Amino acid sequence: MGSLCSHCKKCKKTVDHLATQCGKMLNSDYLRRHNEVVKCIHLHLCRTYGIKRGSKLKTHSVQSILSTQNVEIRVDMSIMTETKVQSNKPDIFVYDKTKQEITLMKLASRHKIASNKSKSRNFVNMICSQTNFRYFMAKVKIIPVVLTWDGVVRDISKTIWTNYRSKKPKNLYSIVVLKRTLESMVVEHRHGVRVSTEEYASAVTSLQKWHAAVTRR
Repeated sequence: MGSLCSHCKKCKKTVDHLATQCGKMLNSDYLRRHNEVVKCIHLHLCRTYGIKRGSKLKTHSVQSILSTQNVEIRVDMSIMTETKVQSNKPDIFVYDKTKQEITLMKLASRHKIASNKSKSRNFVNMICSQTNFRYFMAKVKIIPVVLTWDGVVRDISKTIWTNYRSKKPKNLYSIVVLKRTLESMVVEHRHGVRVSTEEYASAVTSLQKWHAAVTRR
């Protein structure tokens, strides 16, 4: 895969670039994969807080706002603050009313997180201070959910599963990421883009490994 990407025509054509870094694919493959992962996390949160119990992933629907006596869950909605804050729309917002704790979850590729560390710190400080004021001084934390072409970066994302007492959703959304990536690779192959045997085999092996680790849903 030594030629240039057929989409952006700027970067070297690699599986990692096609799966996570090509700006021309943001509103297609990446968005679809992003929404599937949000759906996985949202379903697990609903189960954790007793909102839903037996729902399957394929039939689960993501609502913009869910609010009960114990929790408020928002998806892709701006956070109301006293002053204007740029980029104040986390993918998932969880307000645990019992613990008085706010969790903000943001999905991104690893290279994007790494290149915006200072910007992210400023964003965290501003959002935390503003949401503290609005939500009665609740403790605020931000959890980045970082995606790569062959699954999830566990050393960064593992915090979420410690906090919410389960490893199963991490396995499940790793499968989602891998499946969507493989689908992209198949489409690229059909359009004449070559994917090396080693890269394809690595993705398939990872998918099989995660699939074996997940219980029936």
